Amino acid sequence: MDKMMSTFRRKLGGMPVKLVGVDVEYTHYEKPQRAAVLQLCVEKECLVYHICAAKDRPMELDKFLMNDEYTFVGFAIEGDKSKLKVSGLEINSDNYIDIHVEWRDPYNKKKFDSLADVAGRMIDIHYHDMKKKINRKEDHTLWGFCPLPENLIKYAAIDAFATYESWRIIYDVIMGLDRAKRDKEAKKKKNKAVIQYSN
Repeated sequence: MDKMMSTFRRKLGGMPVKLVGVDVEYTHYEKPQRAAVLQLCVEKECLVYHICAAKDRPMELDKFLMNDEYTFVGFAIEGDKSKLKVSGLEINSDNYIDIHVEWRDPYNKKKFDSLADVAGRMIDIHYHDMKKKINRKEDHTLWGFCPLPENLIKYAAIDAFATYESWRIIYDVIMGLDRAKRDKEAKKKKNKAVIQYSN
């Protein structure tokens, strides 16, 4: 686990914007529900950490989740944060983005209903069906059990990647539009100055 975390961290170090996709799967059979699996993603690197199966949590994970250098992005992340807290983990509350709060359907101004809606619109239409890859009723009861089935590990990694990639695309579009607007305004000012100078 420590080796995987340090590889993941090195990958993060090379990013211009240190953005981390985060998602949490939780136990469905106990009260209060606890975080069972923590998924983190940067670019195409995903870490699926089975909290329920871990005997000793690496200290590096706690430091990583509280590090001011990283911006954590999730979908309806408040629920994930509360489940993590019950399990003894916290995400830096000053440094996260909730796609559900920050992004709206551009056509009807409502919140997107799910990460699958956002990912299907931003990445690829096939993501609309990502939740159908598992049996929501039966498989969701297995997150807390060990070993974690292969199909759930794959599902968890896809969830984390979809979170990261959706916001990365949204962020790039917003920054690109902002840059174009600033360039346009600068060009207008320059042209205005040339006209005034020539008069």
